[in-house]
Amino acid sequence: MGLDGLTAVVTGAASGQGRAVARRLAGEGAQVAALDMDREGLDELMAEIEQAGGGGLALPADVSDPEAVSAAFARSADRLEP
Repeated sequence: MGLDGLTAVVTGAASGQGRAVARRLAGEGAQVAALDMDREGLDELMAEIEQAGGGGLALPADVSDPEAVSAAFARSADRLEP
């Protein structure tokens, strides 16, 4: 079962397990909203996802900041297809 048409939000997406989860979800067809404070890592992740034919959005955010998380979710809702 693929994830086409779904959006996944992944925190800690710039490295480690978060990065692996984001790549896997994108590989299954989900649009990935990738959150992390590491902008360079997010950019590298999104390049990998796009090169593999997937899509998503890099969202630099500190998940310990509720306002930053709310803003990231709002941007993902505006920019990613449902």
